[in-house]
Amino acid sequence: MATITQIKKKVDVARKGIPQATDKIIKDNEQLIVDLVRKNQLFENGINGLGQNIGVYKYDYDTSDTFVQQLGAFDPIGFPKKAGEPYNFYWSNGTYKGFTVKYANFELIIFSTDNKFGELVSTYGKEIFWMTDENQTILSETIIRPGLLNYLKTIFK
Repeated sequence: MATITQIKKKVDVARKGIPQATDKIIKDNEQLIVDLVRKNQLFENGINGLGQNIGVYKYDYDTSDTFVQQLGAFDPIGFPKKAGEPYNFYWSNGTYKGFTVKYANFELIIFSTDNKFGELVSTYGKEIFWMTDENQTILSETIIRPGLLNYLKTIFK
């Protein structure tokens, strides 16, 4: 049976390691985390981190349209785009491929390394890369909390 001193030492070790453990959990689950924004919010629902609709397409767009062909590199995954449907922000896959996270001091920032990042923030607001409350709950309950519990189990075995 562990003494109070031994338990306290383990608690101190656990407390000091939580920032690094959280960082590892985020790195190990980066694609799942960014998909909460790029797939769940933007691609499937066209909403920002406040849950607000970002906009709708004015026109129909298909991969065979002259306008789309003139854009050059496009990805058929985001097509067709129908007038009145929410923006899905998927044209060339550049922005989606560039999604990444930055984590420090218990703050998680999601952004894209694509050259259109600044233009998207300028046009649609920084909230476009924020997580909705619902997705923050998913992040906490299905990714961070279970990962931290596993971390703590390794210390208190």
